[in-house]
Amino acid sequence: MAVAPSLIEQVCSEITVSPWSLTKVRFDETSSLGTNREPEAPAFRLMAKKSTYDDGEWFALHVASDPSSDWNPQTDGTCPTVFLEVDSPGHAARIDEVQPRSFIGCGENSARQKTGEWQTGFDLDSGIHSRWGGPGEHTFQVFAIGPPDGTGIHFVASNVLHIQILDPMEIPRTWGPLIQGLRASIALDKNTYEVGEDIPLHIAIQNLSADPPVYSESPVWDPFFTVGIQVLDNRGQPLASEARLPATGIITGHGRGLMPFEKGKPAFLEWALGGLGWLPKNPGSYTIVASWTPCVTDHAERSGPFISVDPQSCVRVRATTSIRVVPRGEGGN
Repeated sequence: MAVAPSLIEQVCSEITVSPWSLTKVRFDETSSLGTNREPEAPAFRLMAKKSTYDDGEWFALHVASDPSSDWNPQTDGTCPTVFLEVDSPGHAARIDEVQPRSFIGCGENSARQKTGEWQTGFDLDSGIHSRWGGPGEHTFQVFAIGPPDGTGIHFVASNVLHIQILDPMEIPRTWGPLIQGLRASIALDKNTYEVGEDIPLHIAIQNLSADPPVYSESPVWDPFFTVGIQVLDNRGQPLASEARLPATGIITGHGRGLMPFEKGKPAFLEWALGGLGWLPKNPGSYTIVASWTPCVTDHAERSGPFISVDPQSCVRVRATTSIRVVPRGEGGN
């Protein structure tokens, strides 16, 4: 990517203005202007699996036609473009043009994603930590271009969806052993899951009290280089690949290398076993292990943007938690 405006020829054109409105809304006269607004008749439904998520926990938004609506979406096999509005605490509302994660007609569908359509519904990336983030109540609404009404572009809208994002500092945690002032933790939503049910991991790492400087890959830019995850069977052995369900995510990173790790402030990672390819395929009792390998040393050398240290100064910090996987239909709690 090159960002060089001075090398780009300036092209001027006539400005075209088209009036548009997102939706007709009704207001609660007992409240201040602009609050408690909902479309008069949602053209389609916007849903999420939960109403509460942890900060950084990825989730999808599900969009589907509303049978009670008289709006008929385009069904000619083309990939739909919709507009996601997110209103976050302390920030102005943001509108992004987005497309389904998988949809009949949206090019080559990923083998890991089900195809979708307006009638059965399809998923959108909610955009957490890429377009918005932070604890508090966030509201979501999706718009699509509706039929022309002679006054310019007209949009039809979904219901307004309210999602509460929790502060990761408030998650109850059991920390692993303290090693040279460093520690790690894995928190779960529950202890029992059904086969195939994804298992969210709420991971925290912290330099609690190390006196020498601590260096680690960045949990923001290189989380998969920072913490390693394994699932052990009841014999204490890592699950073989044939005993795991296929990964539903892609592991990425920026390769920025070691960075100073701030003392006192914990770092949080929100993952799920399914995305990492460690979701057990069979019922049983398992142990989840998170490993963090920072380096603690007064002697670090910088070569350009990279920091190098003696590998002998690195330590392994671990956290573990136990889960039980039961057959489908037996329910998790």
